[in-house]
Amino acid sequence: MEQLTVGIIGCGRMGGERAAAVQKLGARIGWFCDPDRARAVELANKFGGVVTAQPEDLDWHSLDAVFVCVPPFYRGPVEQYCLANSIPFFVEKPIGLSAKHIVSLVEQVKRVGIVNAVGYMNRCRNSVRFAKKILLGRKVLGISCVWVGKKYRVPWWIDKNLSGGPFNEQATHVLDLCRFLIGEVESVSALAAPSTTAGDPEFGVAVALRFLDGPVGTLFYSCEARGKDIHLHVFCEEGSLDLEGWDFAMTRNTIDGELPETEQDEIFVKETQSFLNAIRCHDQLLIDCDLEEAYRTQLVVDRVRDSFNQSR
Repeated sequence: MEQLTVGIIGCGRMGGERAAAVQKLGARIGWFCDPDRARAVELANKFGGVVTAQPEDLDWHSLDAVFVCVPPFYRGPVEQYCLANSIPFFVEKPIGLSAKHIVSLVEQVKRVGIVNAVGYMNRCRNSVRFAKKILLGRKVLGISCVWVGKKYRVPWWIDKNLSGGPFNEQATHVLDLCRFLIGEVESVSALAAPSTTAGDPEFGVAVALRFLDGPVGTLFYSCEARGKDIHLHVFCEEGSLDLEGWDFAMTRNTIDGELPETEQDEIFVKETQSFLNAIRCHDQLLIDCDLEEAYRTQLVVDRVRDSFNQSR
């Protein structure tokens, strides 16, 4: 199998995850890029590769793919380099601070047609795919979602000018799964609780959703808890499905009683493999979530944020 050479742009936690996955899958890491050179050097010492602080200093023609692992505020310039050099790219979620931030890139990618992917890794999970298969053709009555956790301990995460805010960074996972499992969102209405942190209105967010074909749903989000509590419950005429925890394991299925096979691969490895396979096969259809699909999820996130900001 052809060995691909990739670049990792952004050497924080997700840059490390992608580097480990790439190495495990037999691809070569050509470059690590981060303004914090020490972080890039740390990953290069572990995985091999050349270090640079700025994307413009990369040897772009030596790369077969790029992983964009920078915070949402910095999205755009690296992808433009990829487009200019016809290099497939993988972008971590969310795709930007807002849909407006990234709309021109989405349009360009559609015109150019290079392989691209976005890191909504939950679409890759056996449990989620199994749930989608069970729900296909059934009348869904509604969905109830919870994502409660704590703040990430990185300085950019809580800063809305860099991350878009905690809701944009975390709750996007659940809203993407709602779209993936139920369908497009027709309307939203949201309320935000008073914050205990100055300048942060996302202490708690309650969202009501209505989907195009009739189902309704709810989502409660908070980043003020000491631990994680993640839950997604889908109701049908025949019964219901429960997906729980960070890995969205299916814990209950009263529709037909079956449960999916246990996940064998680490989720970031599984997701990275789909991207690399799509490059080798020149087949965008092998991608679980591309930029255009992620853009639709971002539009829903933006509508929710507009709603709860208006409610305050």
